[in-house]
Amino acid sequence: MNDPGAPGGDPSPAGDPGWGDDPAPDPDDDDLASCLDPWENDRQCFPSIIPGVPEDPDDPLPPITISDLVRFVPTGSISTTEPGNVAVVGLPANTINNAGTEQLTATLLGRTIQVRFTPVSFDFDYGDGTAVSTATGGASWNSLGQAQFTPTATSHVYTARGTYPLAVTIHYHADINTGHGWTPIRGTVTGPPATATIHVFQARTALVDDTCNENPDAPGC
Repeated sequence: MNDPGAPGGDPSPAGDPGWGDDPAPDPDDDDLASCLDPWENDRQCFPSIIPGVPEDPDDPLPPITISDLVRFVPTGSISTTEPGNVAVVGLPANTINNAGTEQLTATLLGRTIQVRFTPVSFDFDYGDGTAVSTATGGASWNSLGQAQFTPTATSHVYTARGTYPLAVTIHYHADINTGHGWTPIRGTVTGPPATATIHVFQARTALVDDTCNENPDAPGC
């Protein structure tokens, strides 16, 4: 009879691991082992950046240039001509663009900032081959205290009747506020043209006995 304690004895009873093979490792143990192998090299088990952690709002933004602000430039200004987008050949038509300082809230580089746009120059293209640049968008004759059909800083005299496309392009200076006060940004940014259609008519005169108020049926009334 074999001695159970001697080498070469009977195998251990079923269910007793004895000196048999170790059980297969849990798959998670294999993953951990393979993760720990390069521990001293790249420590890949524990990434240094945890996704979803918000930035510290006090961290400074990278330098912002005027080109970063192009997509926020104002686009809602309106161009008109007095009176009522109608002009008379040989008389000043008073062109006006109502662009003013605009402030908005925007998201840039993952941060919420305020941007302030201030118009600094206006390019008036009157549609008849004439274009001028001014520092103002113009004002109505009434606000200037002037009579109709008198010259202004933005008026234009058409020499032929017809329909003309008016386009006014505005150039803006920009300031930003990241929570620590306003900072000017070097350069200017240009908005899309604000357009209008101007109808130019030829005026005709005639000698009459009465004014149009006195005789609405008189020639030219």
